[in-house]
Amino acid sequence: MLPDTINLHFTPYCNARCQFCFAKYSEVQSPCSTQSLKKIIDLIAQEPASDQLRRVNFVGGEPTIHKDLPALLTHAKLCGLQTSIVSNGLEMLIHSIEPYAGCTDMIGLSIDSIAPNVIAQAGRLHRTSGYLPDRLDWLNLAGKIHNSSIKLKINTVVQRLNHDEDMNDFIAGMTPRQWKIFQVTKIDGQNDIDFQKWKIRREEFNNYCFRHRNLVKQGIRVTHENSDLMLNSYAIIGPNGCFVDNASGKHLYSRPIEEVGIVEAWAEIRFDSESFVARRGLGGPKKEVAYV
Repeated sequence: MLPDTINLHFTPYCNARCQFCFAKYSEVQSPCSTQSLKKIIDLIAQEPASDQLRRVNFVGGEPTIHKDLPALLTHAKLCGLQTSIVSNGLEMLIHSIEPYAGCTDMIGLSIDSIAPNVIAQAGRLHRTSGYLPDRLDWLNLAGKIHNSSIKLKINTVVQRLNHDEDMNDFIAGMTPRQWKIFQVTKIDGQNDIDFQKWKIRREEFNNYCFRHRNLVKQGIRVTHENSDLMLNSYAIIGPNGCFVDNASGKHLYSRPIEEVGIVEAWAEIRFDSESFVARRGLGGPKKEVAYV
């Protein structure tokens, strides 16, 4: 059975240049059309789920630069699916979140740092305008998300430049439903060339997580995923309409979902259900240090 959350990386294009990005999908030359994406969403909706609604998580690249994202979100909602977006937030900051109100259940903002020099060096600024958000920009955006009755999640990738940073006050001010902390992870063909510049030791990652452990007392769900836990524990569909297998630290693909069906395509990739359960904090084996 498919997991309850499907990560639809439906576009490889992005408006930033994050140097450590492990989802560039530069090997995908022809992303799926909007019509094909809607068919894939239909197939996802037809698969039985557990006791909670299945969710489609729209990811990139950067999903908000795709002109048909609002139509895809609306289509997924009409199919009875929960919807979420993972975004660097730049388009929302520059323009508006209005296109996503009413068709989006959750927005995940990728915020690794609030230090301008760290953001600039890492490449998390607008690639054409150079726009670099500050703390107040993020707090204003969080307020708009909350006021639109959209759940807020924050994703942070911990890497060489930010592993000593203290984000306690900032995260508390954003009042997200969840803060997910990732250890920067190498994926061959995506970020392997310069990975040594960003790599951190497991101890450094654990120290970062420990430094922020008290946020749970403020009602924020804090989860942390080391690089081992991240591999092969996500149900990922790439921009080419195929399931992605990253168990070996690189992208391998199933046959196209639209051609063979979602069940056959899913059967062609490896998926670690124990890691899936562990990283979501649902019980079962733990592959990460437990201190929160």
